[in-house]
Amino acid sequence: MRELIKSIESLNHLSAFEASARLGSFTNAAKELGVSQPAISQSVRKLEDAIGTKLFHRRHRIITLTDAGELLRNDVYQGFERILTTVKYLQNQRRGGHVTLSVSTAFANYWMVPRLQNFHEQHPEIDLRMQTTDKDLDLAQEGISLAIWRGNGNWPGYALSLIHI
Repeated sequence: MRELIKSIESLNHLSAFEASARLGSFTNAAKELGVSQPAISQSVRKLEDAIGTKLFHRRHRIITLTDAGELLRNDVYQGFERILTTVKYLQNQRRGGHVTLSVSTAFANYWMVPRLQNFHEQHPEIDLRMQTTDKDLDLAQEGISLAIWRGNGNWPGYALSLIHI
């Protein structure tokens, strides 16, 4: 973290950049972050100076990302999304004291349900709530602690744990 801050001066610069890139406007980023438009513009400029490359093409009232800006936007967005996912998970843990497991309907019926009684007997301290769905969900937004998904394991923003059954 120290090296990152040393490289870019302030994490606020990343927030200003991310909001500007996502909204396509320094003005809209300023409104979202509750600061002035010149403050956003200055933060982005300081970030560009620290990195040593332009992140936006600036035209009269229009900004677009450069190739370098697009690369940084992807990483910053993914990083912020991972942090948000963890924060929501921790908030849900504090509030509920339960674990919500999302599984497909078929998996629930054929694998989970026959094993639930044994699970509850072995782990009476865990308040397990099962949600069945055949749709891809945003786990953090839905307040879901865990999910069992079928696929190749490439789910951006989520950690993969392989369990062989």
